[in-house]
Amino acid sequence: MATLKDVAMLAGVGMSTASRAISGAGPVSAEAMKKVQAAIEQLNFRPSSIGRSLSAQSLGMIGIFVPSFFGAYYGTILKQTDIELRAMRRHVVLATGCGDGTPREEAIEAVKFLIGRDCDGIVVLGHDLLDEDMQMLHKMHPKMAFLNRRSEALETSSFCPDHYHGGELAAHTLLDAGHRLGACRQGRCPHQQGHEQGGNAHCRKPPGAGKSGSNIEDTSAWPYNTSPR
Repeated sequence: MATLKDVAMLAGVGMSTASRAISGAGPVSAEAMKKVQAAIEQLNFRPSSIGRSLSAQSLGMIGIFVPSFFGAYYGTILKQTDIELRAMRRHVVLATGCGDGTPREEAIEAVKFLIGRDCDGIVVLGHDLLDEDMQMLHKMHPKMAFLNRRSEALETSSFCPDHYHGGELAAHTLLDAGHRLGACRQGRCPHQQGHEQGGNAHCRKPPGAGKSGSNIEDTSAWPYNTSPR
């Protein structure tokens, strides 16, 4: 298997020049770059990922925990994350809960698995971890972010969208378009904070409280009907 030294010798350049040409880190003349690329093609050279990791002191891996690999929600997140990380010369290591434990226990073990892989960073999605679990795992790996969760103890490492404001925007959009009835359905989660549950809070007004006398009620029993008046 060809080495960086072989590429440099064939190209007639120093090893540092060959290294910069291959990694793209640092200035290299157009002529030297052309020679190195020709040598790489002739030798069928493939840079060593281990060598790059040792040099950069990074494995280039981002760990992601999700409760499931299936479904449109998590599947879409994982696909787009992989696309974005590949563009940055990083790759994804995935983990999900498995075994006979509770969802919480499985989530903890899965995140610990990612920590053991020496990932550069870890992203955790899911609602089964308790606040103390999040703090414990974050101490084990400070470069960890929790999505769709908010923790006062981890203010800069836990993030969630403002569902309350989103619910307000959706309700006003329907009302302004002349619709008169909406039903908002959502799943329940024991760890959702109040503002996270607020996606349908704006729809909890009594009949007649909407604009122009329109009614918006929060009930899963009603069919979703947004017919204009």
